[in-house]
Amino acid sequence: WMLMGTLCGQLSSLSFVLDIAYRSGTKGILVCMSSLAMSTLGGFVACFFMLKIRNSWQVLRFGMTWLLAFGACFLAMGASGVRPPLFAFVFCVSAYIFGLNVIMGPLRSVLAEPFGDAAGIANGFAMMFADPSGAVLGIIFTWALEQSGLSSWMVALGFTAMLHQAIFWGLVGLRAEEDPIFALPSKASGASSAEEGAKAKGVAK
Repeated sequence: WMLMGTLCGQLSSLSFVLDIAYRSGTKGILVCMSSLAMSTLGGFVACFFMLKIRNSWQVLRFGMTWLLAFGACFLAMGASGVRPPLFAFVFCVSAYIFGLNVIMGPLRSVLAEPFGDAAGIANGFAMMFADPSGAVLGIIFTWALEQSGLSSWMVALGFTAMLHQAIFWGLVGLRAEEDPIFALPSKASGASSAEEGAKAKGVAK
């Protein structure tokens, strides 16, 4: 729920950032938002090709590391009061959104894996919290911008990014793919069936 919430909150407040902090006109905001749309598409395309050569956990770890780097960048710039040029700011935001969309599919896959036939319910339950959390984060980000300007907005985004990292790694650990809970039910049932078949053959002999 934090993944989609952070994305929605970021996008909902970004036009205010461009208007208030950078005095961008309508055309400038349109160009910047178009670059974010391209980064979203780029994230999905990158995910598609990465999953052809890596498994979901490897792509997910790569994406989370990517998000950690840019989330820390926002937090550092905001805390130090650095005001990046518009191009650098839009690049960092685009890169963060790129990373969010790289992990979108793998995260849904990993989330649903332990639930077997109930995977759809698990994903639906997680998506249920996306819109409310996005609305709350959008309000917080916009409030931070109006209170103290761009630095506060970046601190709020960076803090949310770090909280996302802490919750994710705290729950799944660094080697979560080795946990038996993430073994596919079909494989587990197939293995048990094979063992039972072997035992039955041994008894028959």
